[in-house]
This record gives sequence, C-alpha cells and structure tokens, in this order.
Amino acid sequence: MREVDDNGKETNVIWEGGDFDRVIDFINQEEAAGELEKIHLVQKTNTVNFEKIKDVENIREGIIRKLEMIMSKNHIDDDNTIGDYLAQEINDLVTEHLKYNKFGEDRELVSDLVQRWAYDDKSKSITNILKGKDPKLSTFVKSIDKKIDDKIGQLLDPIIEIFSRASIAALQNLSGIAASNQTEVSAGIKKKAEDAMKKIKEFSKKDPKSVTDFEKKLNYLETQLRRIEQSGGLEGIAPVEGVVFEYNGRLFKLTGNYLPVLKMINFFQFGRDK
Repeated sequence: MREVDDNGKETNVIWEGGDFDRVIDFINQEEAAGELEKIHLVQKTNTVNFEKIKDVENIREGIIRKLEMIMSKNHIDDDNTIGDYLAQEINDLVTEHLKYNKFGEDRELVSDLVQRWAYDDKSKSITNILKGKDPKLSTFVKSIDKKIDDKIGQLLDPIIEIFSRASIAALQNLSGIAASNQTEVSAGIKKKAEDAMKKIKEFSKKDPKSVTDFEKKLNYLETQLRRIEQSGGLEGIAPVEGVVFEYNGRLFKLTGNYLPVLKMINFFQFGRDK
C-alpha cells in the first residue's frame, strides 16, 4: 500500500506487499486449523498477465499517428504537459473568436484566460480580466467561464481517446483475472450500458423544466456517450475495471471505457435523472 499525491507520485510506503501476503497466509492457516472463524473470504488476487495483443503493430501505429497529429497541431513535444496542450487549445479558441468578431488582437486577454482556464490560475478575477472590454466579448468569455469544466472535457477528448484505445487493447488481452467467466461478465456490463443508453434517449425527450439542471445533466450524459464511441463502442468493454501500473515513479491506471460506462449507469441508478 502506497500513498501518492495528486499527480500519482509516491510519497510514502504504508505497507509492503509482502507483509500483506504474510497476513493473508496467517489467516488462511488459522482458518484451516479451526482457530479462526470463517466469516469473510480472504484471498490473494490472481497473478494477471498481459497476453500478446492481436494486430498490435496497427494499433500502435494508429495511436502514435493520432498523438503526433495532436502534438504537431498544438506545437508541443515530449517535454510538454496536458496543461500545455490545453493552453494552446484555449489560446486558439479565444484568438479565433477575437478574429471572427473583429475585436482585434488582445494578447493580455488571451494570456489571462489561458492561465485561468488551462492552468486553473484564478489569482486574477474574471471581473478584472474583463475590465474595459467590449460587452459582447465579455458575454462570450463569461459564458465559457461558467461552463469551463465542460469545455475542458471537450478539449481533452482527443487525449482521452488515445488513452482509452491503448487501455482497451491491453485490458482485452489480460489473463488470470478474477472473473470466472470473462465473456459473461463483459456481456453483463454491456447489457447494463445498453439499458442506460435507452434511458438517455428517454431522458433527452423530457421537459427541461421538469428536471433540475437539465442541460448540465444532458451534457454530462452526452460526454459519456461520446467517449464510449471514441474508444471503440461497447465492443471495447473488458471484464475488469482497470489495471494500475507504475511508470517513472508515478502510478497510473488504465480503465478503457469502463469509467464512462460506469458514470452512465450510476447516473440513473442513483436517481440523478430527477
């Protein structure tokens, strides 16, 4: 067990894996000897193996080509971050709006909005950023600022698609996972996802006035649908939530399209459609 910060970097080792294995061995021995009541089933997880991915060369080339296109478009390289990618996208978004509406060049405004929206730097209030600006421009900026999380989600779609496709390729080629019947588990998840999709269609036809925050909720559901479609659809569902791995001292998790499917199912399961 390890403690990590918000960036997935290890900050503290709480418990070594070997220690936990020894605890489980002790529990199993005590239960077998009748010294410990069998209330809960405590077992070690199976060893999971990554099998050879079919058509791996084409999958890899497709992912790399997509990534290279994104990097070229946004003038970024291996040393840049996701924040830098967002900064370039937001720079282009605001610059194009200024040009299209003939507001003229405003480098200070663009820089301020990049810091606020891409890097979440709110040291400068939106009121100060828009001081003295054209009312129509202020209206545009405020409309984006109110829904910036949704906009950031849209801008991140190409990056999320790359990770999703890589994840699905890996997760669909795992062996040794705990599911006794992987095909059956995948089919069960797919069925729940299909039911949720039908509910989304019904939800979209509701009277917006009858649902609290209808537009926001509909956008949320449409985002999940879009991400499932981008990652290959429901055929990409794997019988496992995901795998955690370590790279350059940081922890990452591959989940494929499990997360958008889960969000979609839980939306209706927990009554958020009211």
